[in-house]
Amino acid sequence: MVATSLISVTERLRFLVAFRPAIMSPSLAVRMAATFDQISNGRIILNVVTGGDTKELAKDGIFLDHDQRYELTDEFLTIWRSLMQGEEVTYSGRHLQVQGAKLQFPPIQKPYPTLYSIYGCYEVQ
Repeated sequence: MVATSLISVTERLRFLVAFRPAIMSPSLAVRMAATFDQISNGRIILNVVTGGDTKELAKDGIFLDHDQRYELTDEFLTIWRSLMQGEEVTYSGRHLQVQGAKLQFPPIQKPYPTLYSIYGCYEVQ
């Protein structure tokens, strides 16, 4: 929300926005990221936060172990990438399921905004 408030008062600043795949659905994350990308004219970069302190994660209702969180993130990003590229997605995994998901308004950046994690860049565009 803070990053969004700065879009109209900046022109070149790129925004690194963090999100946790275990907290939100991939289709919601896609809509939010694509909307931000549109209104900022392609200035969003996304930080994928998979891990964290188990006590902090528990406060958000996340009780997955390390490997499960990374499995969920892999499923999340599979769905996320497909939606960002305009595909209609039906997916049934161990952690996530979507039926007929579709992004109505695509991002400016193609094929989608850059994704980062503490382990480095998922994609370099």
